[in-house]
Formats: sequence, structure tokens, C-alpha cells
Amino acid sequence: MKDKKRQYEIYSFLDYDGLAAHFGRMSEKGWLFEGSGPFYRIYSRVEPKRRSFYISYFPKASEFDPGLGEEQQEFADFCRRTGWRLAGTAAQMQVFYNESENPVPIETDPALEVETINRAAWKSYLPTHLFLLAVAIFELLTMGWRLFTDAVDFLSRASSLFTVTTAVILLAVSLVEMTSYFLWLRRARKAARVGEWTPSVSHRRFQKAFLAVLLVDLAVYLIDMAVSGNRLLLAAMLLMTSLILVSVLVTLGVKALMKRLGVPGRVNRTVTFLTAVVLSVVIVSFSVFTLVGFSDRLPWLHDAGGVPLELSELCGGEEGDMYTVTRRDGSLLMTRLESYQRPDRSTWHSDETLEYTVYASRFPALTDLAIRKLLEKNMKDGIEDGYLYIDHYEPVDPSPWHAHRAYRRLISWMSDGEEAEYMSCWFLDYGGMVVSLKLGSEPTPEQMDLIAQRLGNVKGD
Repeated sequence: MKDKKRQYEIYSFLDYDGLAAHFGRMSEKGWLFEGSGPFYRIYSRVEPKRRSFYISYFPKASEFDPGLGEEQQEFADFCRRTGWRLAGTAAQMQVFYNESENPVPIETDPALEVETINRAAWKSYLPTHLFLLAVAIFELLTMGWRLFTDAVDFLSRASSLFTVTTAVILLAVSLVEMTSYFLWLRRARKAARVGEWTPSVSHRRFQKAFLAVLLVDLAVYLIDMAVSGNRLLLAAMLLMTSLILVSVLVTLGVKALMKRLGVPGRVNRTVTFLTAVVLSVVIVSFSVFTLVGFSDRLPWLHDAGGVPLELSELCGGEEGDMYTVTRRDGSLLMTRLESYQRPDRSTWHSDETLEYTVYASRFPALTDLAIRKLLEKNMKDGIEDGYLYIDHYEPVDPSPWHAHRAYRRLISWMSDGEEAEYMSCWFLDYGGMVVSLKLGSEPTPEQMDLIAQRLGNVKGD
């Protein structure tokens, strides 16, 4: 039979009434609160009994402290004389219990208790939510800018929608926690003036609901990646997750070791912070070095389960030593398949070069959006040194491509009167699919037919 129990529990910092009631129920089941770990609370086995609990706050305390400070110890000794025993601490929170049927309250001055809670809140609770609020706003602004400047790229990446929904959740949680706290503080100070206590604020249902939404959001993101087959992104996520987990465990281990050794809280905090910073730098550096430096040496990272069209098929020759980079990504709204193919690594561009991106949308409106945004993104017309500079995609006859719409890149660096040159670059609209295509040479009718069949899902004659 285990004498220790660890539980993950959702309670707000300000929910002192809810916590006291919860500890009371645990006590009746034979478990007494002992302390807190990184993501859980620790209970020790005791005789099942009804006990009264009281949550007190000590602003000067810290999760880095090796034990009770002098002031905390004096307060605990005072409480013991009145029948209240210290069960355990968790940063600024102190949990006392009393086995008497009608215990004498620990605190008798509501005004003093309110200000003590407020000082404790500004120690870690409020700064944490301010930080999360800032991160959420920054991410939403960043994602908004990406949506405004490159909507197609934004909508066709699984990470975009995951980041936005996660940021919205963080924003909502932080705003609710902080708003309710300051409203409680206002009511509590007003009630304290007439010697009355103010009940705590509980958001358990709200927090559980948003945790469920976050888990669903994560599940959708993982499903998006699984469907899109983005092996490079999946490898990056697995690598980063593993390294971050190791980093967190090492950092927490350093903090716990220094607490056991009795290192002062300030020293522990500094060393723990430096450990986290150093490990973060190492993780980022190692991940970038690994993914950028070695991904080209691991072809399976770029092989996203085959491509609909290979350069060897288009050229009618043998496959040979072909260099191919393929990436897949996508969201529930739009998917993308990128493929770059050439004969070998040494030849970056030749007549035998094939590069295409296929955007598949689930809604007709997104197809129109993709075409419009791709045309806008590649519009570079202007005047330089008195000459007309032309660089854009111009409508051309779509029938050779068996497409609904076709646009070809038109470019000229010459003065007025000179002929502009069409490049071997196209945007092709096949209904629910948009193809961005670049070839090394002018395509033949047979090649156009093959491209339409393989990339546009056009049935052959």
C-alpha cells in the first residue's frame, strides 16, 4: 500500500475556499496534503478523519526556499499553540489543518489578510498571467500579420491554426483570472472595512473547459500533421519535445537538489534560471544544427510518401540519380504539397528542373482566395531609372492545361517598346486545387496533359 499520492488538480491561486474544502475531502479519504511538485500536489496517508483546513499566504516565501524561513516558522509555532498544524507549503501558500470540531480562526483581521493575499499574488500569480497575456497578444499579432501578408501560406500550415487557437485560450484564461482577481480585490477591500470576509473566486469549470479545448486543439493539430505527412515537421516536433522534456527535468532536478542541500532561495533561483537559459540555448542550437545540417543527408525526412509527378516521367527518361525535396503540410482548411526536383545536387537549375506546389482547398472561396493572393504576392511591376519594370502573372489560355484559369509569369527589364518575355512559371486553377508550377523549359502538349492529370486530377481522354 502506497503511503504517498500525487495528483494533478486544477485550482486557481485565489480559490482558498475551494482548496480548503478539497483538502478536507481528501482528509476524510485518508490523505493529508504535504506539498506540491512541479505539476501536482503530494499527499501522505493518514487516518481518515474530518479535519478543518485553512489556506494562508506568506508573500516572502518562494518555491526555491529550502524550508520554512524564520518568520514562517514563528507563525507555524503560533498556530500550533491554537490547534492549527502546518500540513505543507506550496510557494506562497501555507496549508494548516485542525482536528477540533469548532477551531478558532487563525486570522481575525480581514483587512490584513486581504493585503497579504495581494502581496502574495504579485509575487508570482499575477506576473505569470501578465507574461502569458503578453505572449498571447504577441502571437495573435504575429499570426494576424502573417494572415494579412500571406494568407495562403497561413491557411495551408497546420501550425498556424494551432498557434492561433492556443493563443486565444491563453488570452482568455489570463484575462479571466486577472479580471476576476482585481474584482475580488475591490470587493474584499470594501468588505474588510466593515470587518467582513469575502469568499474566494473559483474558475474550476472554466479552467477544465479550456483545458479540454486545448487538448482537442492539440489533437486536431496532430491529426493535421498525420494527414499531411510532413515528416520534417514531425521530426522537428519530436526532437524539440524530447529536448524540452529533458531540459525541464534537468532544471527541476537542479532546483530540487539545491533545496535538499539547503542552498538559499535567491541562489537557487539564480542557478535554476541560468540552467534553464543555458539549456534553452543548447536545445535551439542543437535542433537547428541537426535539422538544417543533417536533413539533406536524411532523404526520408523530405520524402513525404511519394509525389504525384516525378521529373523522370515528365522528361520521359530514366530516373537516375535524382535529387528531390518534398514537403507536405496543411490544416483543416487547406493542404499543400511542395516538390523540387532536379537531376543531381550540383545542378541547381537546368532544362530538366521541376518545381511545383499544389494547394488543395475544401471550399471554393479558398480557391479564389489562393489565386488572388498568389497573384498579389508576385506582382512586382514598377518604374526603375525611368524604365518600366514588368514582373507579374498574366492571364493566358487555360485550355492547353485543361484548367479553369491559367496565369503565366511575364517579365521585362527593358525600356518601352521592347518585348516582354514569358517565363516557364504558371499558376493553374483546377477547381479545388491551385498549382504553382515552374519548369526548366517550355512544356510540350504531352507534358501539359500529364501535368493536368497528375497535379490537377484531370482525367485523360
